[in-house]
Amino acid sequence: MESSIETFTVVTYYRTILTARTLPTWVFLFNTRKKVTVRFYGTLPFVASEVLVQKTYKMESDIYSFDMIMWEVLYGEPVTNRYDMNDILSQALKILDGFRPPVDKVIPQFYADVMERC
Repeated sequence: MESSIETFTVVTYYRTILTARTLPTWVFLFNTRKKVTVRFYGTLPFVASEVLVQKTYKMESDIYSFDMIMWEVLYGEPVTNRYDMNDILSQALKILDGFRPPVDKVIPQFYADVMERC
């Protein structure tokens, strides 16, 4: 099958936070004649557990990522620095176990409410 610009369109979504770290990046390859292929490229601490086990990506996956960003903005450091998540395996296992870093700081109530809902 011949590849051409009419056949495939590549769309990439980038999300960047203030510390210039890149959040999960999704590359969608659209073939106008076949189904959509989705591949994941991202930073492990921001990846929701359902994405790690290769289930379908949902909006809730971004909500988990947003919660991790809120935590890093609050503490001014990567979540991996504070919790023993220095290697890829320990990061993946913690995420699969439902890891959510606790908030042990006095913060505005609205911020705490948003983090809790994420």
